[in-house]
Amino acid sequence: MIIKYKITNRDDQEYLDNLKNFVNEFDDIKLQKFGVRVGALDLLTCIEIFGLFFLMKALNPFFSGVVNEDYFKSLGLKFNNILTSSKEEKEKIFKQLYEKITSKQKIKQQAIVAEEFLGEFNIKIVLNHAIMNFELFSNITGILDILSSLIDEGVFSICEIKVLQIYPSEDLKTWDYVLCPTISAFGRYVDRVYKISKRDFIYFNSSHEFKDYFNLKNSEKYKFLISFNREY
Repeated sequence: MIIKYKITNRDDQEYLDNLKNFVNEFDDIKLQKFGVRVGALDLLTCIEIFGLFFLMKALNPFFSGVVNEDYFKSLGLKFNNILTSSKEEKEKIFKQLYEKITSKQKIKQQAIVAEEFLGEFNIKIVLNHAIMNFELFSNITGILDILSSLIDEGVFSICEIKVLQIYPSEDLKTWDYVLCPTISAFGRYVDRVYKISKRDFIYFNSSHEFKDYFNLKNSEKYKFLISFNREY
């Protein structure tokens, strides 16, 4: 697992140290400071986590029997120990992971982001949205499996920009949206979103439409690929 970070205050350092100590119990972790950030993304991150999903799949008791255990065993003895743990032990560790990464960070205006690559797409999931909860956290691995299938089906072949952000539905209490702005609106606002439950795209004509649709608060403005607080 790799954690990329930038330290803006003492709380960030404390969070990073606690997360490092926790994850080091299971696998080696590498820390990298952010270099020069390139691109038009407004997603203002203080912590980026790569490889989180491998650990989550190994821990998540709901995926017992689904995970390719040989793959995890190849990652080292500590992952092997996780796989042979009891369901109760896995659930306990999984909840601890949620507490360490997410639950105490929801008031933070900067984003804590987990990333994965599915084919040619860079997938971003913000872990400290205001509506984030343990159920959503537990379902991250599941939604990535769904997203992988949608990518294989060619649903996002129309996307010129190969960066997607998954966002939850407050009503459905599950991950139901994939932010996939067009190249014409990129840098101004998110104009296109895929709704998984409807298997269809939703289009927006302005950042105000996007903000109103999701009933977003200004404190969340830096937790999206493109801020809904822009005025054009």
